[in-house]
Amino acid sequence: MALYGAFFSGLSGMHGTSQAIASAADNITNSNTVGYKASSVSFKTMVTGSSSKNNYISGGVQIVNRKLVDYQGMIQSTGVVSDIAVSGKGMIVVNSRNDGTGDFLFTRAGSFRQDNLGNFVNAAGHTLMAWQLDNEGRIPGEPGNINTISNALLDSLTPVNLRSLSGAVAATTKVDFSMNLDAGERVLQGAGQTIRIPSTSTQNSAVNMSDILVPNANLPIGATLKINDAANTYTYTYGGLSYSNDVTLGIMGATNATQVFTTGLTNGDKFTISTSNLGTLTYTFTTSTPDVTSGYFNNLATLAQAISNTQGMTARVQNNRLWVSPIDANDNMTFANVGAATMVGSLGLFNVAASAPAILGDGVVTSEDITATPMFGQNTAAGVFVGPTAGVDTLTITTPSGGTSTFTFNSPPGAGQFESLSTLATAINATAGLNANILNGRLSISSDTYTDTITFGYTGTDFPTTLGLADATALPGNVQRFTTLQGLRTMINDTDTIAATTVSSSSANASLYIYNKNPLGIIMYDYGYPLPNATTNPLTEFGLVRNVDTLASNTDLAKGVATIAPTGPAYDPLGITADNMAGGDVVPQFSRNFEVYDPLGARHDFRISFVKVATNVWAAEIYALDPDDIVISSGRTDGMVAYGNITFNGDGSLRNVTSQLTAPITLTWTNGAIASTINLDLGTAGLPAGTVGATVIGLRDGLSQVHADYNVQFVEQNGVSAALLSTIDIDGSGYIIANYSNGLSQKLFQIPLGEFPNYDGLAAKDGNVYASNQEAGAFNLRKPNSGSVGTLQSNALEQANVELADELTKLVVAQRGYEANTQIIKTVNELLRELNRLFT
Repeated sequence: MALYGAFFSGLSGMHGTSQAIASAADNITNSNTVGYKASSVSFKTMVTGSSSKNNYISGGVQIVNRKLVDYQGMIQSTGVVSDIAVSGKGMIVVNSRNDGTGDFLFTRAGSFRQDNLGNFVNAAGHTLMAWQLDNEGRIPGEPGNINTISNALLDSLTPVNLRSLSGAVAATTKVDFSMNLDAGERVLQGAGQTIRIPSTSTQNSAVNMSDILVPNANLPIGATLKINDAANTYTYTYGGLSYSNDVTLGIMGATNATQVFTTGLTNGDKFTISTSNLGTLTYTFTTSTPDVTSGYFNNLATLAQAISNTQGMTARVQNNRLWVSPIDANDNMTFANVGAATMVGSLGLFNVAASAPAILGDGVVTSEDITATPMFGQNTAAGVFVGPTAGVDTLTITTPSGGTSTFTFNSPPGAGQFESLSTLATAINATAGLNANILNGRLSISSDTYTDTITFGYTGTDFPTTLGLADATALPGNVQRFTTLQGLRTMINDTDTIAATTVSSSSANASLYIYNKNPLGIIMYDYGYPLPNATTNPLTEFGLVRNVDTLASNTDLAKGVATIAPTGPAYDPLGITADNMAGGDVVPQFSRNFEVYDPLGARHDFRISFVKVATNVWAAEIYALDPDDIVISSGRTDGMVAYGNITFNGDGSLRNVTSQLTAPITLTWTNGAIASTINLDLGTAGLPAGTVGATVIGLRDGLSQVHADYNVQFVEQNGVSAALLSTIDIDGSGYIIANYSNGLSQKLFQIPLGEFPNYDGLAAKDGNVYASNQEAGAFNLRKPNSGSVGTLQSNALEQANVELADELTKLVVAQRGYEANTQIIKTVNELLRELNRLFT
């Protein structure tokens, strides 16, 4: 019914006009509030349905309240220098706490006075914030200012406080520190060297972190890399890989890596690689284009891709051979056929076990090179031996796991027989538990069980002597093997004292930084035997420098590598020209400046800097920002006056401070002032709270270390400048200028103005301040009279932008509107009463 709609329309009107009355009342009440910004209430219609010529549905009214923040109030002179008015756009930045650690807010109420702490606060108790200038008048973040915090950030602002600038001359004798160091800060990285395989390595110069490393003269199988942190020696052995026959000699009908296999294979033939950590991995031959991501292959190159696409495995084709290894080269690796295919034998792969035997460190026994040292009148692997007696001369191979296998010379050979180096390899490969391969003219033999010893015997001809074979004994089970830089990195990072990080993983420049975890420690790199000769070593392959501390034996001398000083330390506070924070070579993780006044009243700037050197341990240095201010002994040029370590308890309280930081510091000045003695108060050090029998409990009353942002509560010193502060001035650019009793003036602060895209969108808060929000837009800090912001006017205040006559008029209009809406309700009520009478 339309009558009920009219009834609620009247209620809506009463509500809207009451809001307008409230807004006008608030504006009138605050007409004398400095910097107050008036509110304006507007109305908009509410439509609840459609209307036509024969039907009308009444709606109502809604209010929209707008704060006229962008509307300039009248500026009135006050004669008080700390009264500040903004002429034009922009907001004065204040903080809810007098130490600047509260909420940053914005205001136009610039009636500031000094409180009992010397901070400038307005009538609502908000503290004036400004950029503190350095001695050259530069704001934070400007070139040359040691305060590098960007002046676009609110963190660059500090409370305006001039108390420390007034008083009689007094030399500094004590500096108190109260600040938090972030417990989540990383420990400073120690000294180290970087593995970068040089371009001269024809086999490995283009590997990435997970590519298998191929053996060469500098990196034969069994070569060892030794890393020493002065207290521990870690040895890593290159090994744990398998390799195929030379594809150019023919593998399943292919004579190069990209030629498709054709001989002896059926589409779908499979073989497996099994390891203890990865389980059994299956690879499938296909005559079509293989999906290498799913383990399919059709030639040597795609097989390498399929293996490398398997998590935890790596493979590549190099020197016409397929090289295969688990990323964790300490894992065993076993090859097997699936079905009737003889893939493993065709590829010439052999098994690698977890513990490496002594011969070449890889469980492999290798003959002489037949092409260089002829055997039985032959210098090729296929040539028929001359000299042994057919059917009589035999070779035996014995292992603990497989027993004794006998191989008889015969031509042509049958099962278990041979006539050449290549047919001997074939016969051995046909024996369960044994493997053989010919590479570069050498016969290599291994057992499936890599902890096995391999013993050779013979009847008739001495094959072991003629072939140059020797017995193999197992190495200890704690041998650490690697075949990739990624595997080497993993093993290094399992240690307690050294670490490795990837510098680059690209195939063009894969590199690994190996360093001492202790930034105060050193690190040394060496290598071990066996190696082909004294001039080759894995350090050359990796681009590392041998830097052992002393030559321990003639064996070291035989390596033919010049000994240099060990690398490190990464941080050395005693370094005269380097390796410390004062000298600039080590970047502090946190710093704080403080001033010291000499007995003549001259100010000198110092800095305390911190870097984390271990869990709960920080190194600290104190140094003069201008080293020429003081006389420095021992030839130092960095201004260092004190250093030491600061240790914290697990609850963040102070545990211990080394004596170099707790002892009084004597400063000898170069300006003729007598020497000063400074005591540093870093807080109460002791054992954690609750420690039974503790005489001193560590507190967080000075330095603390909790997992929170770096924060300075205070840095206070008791010295006073020679000049007395007389008066201050504030100019139109926002500079706070101190005028001293000696006639000198100095700019101490600059007051910035906050700039917003939509000032009227700011959120109003108690105390005539506003908070930034999304509706107001992103703010910028601007120097006065720059960008779109106006200027500052001292000795004046901006009055409320309330037009009293307008507000009184609005009040009368709203009153009449309210009365009219009550008449609507009265009329509807009478009509409804008449309607009720029709039914009574």
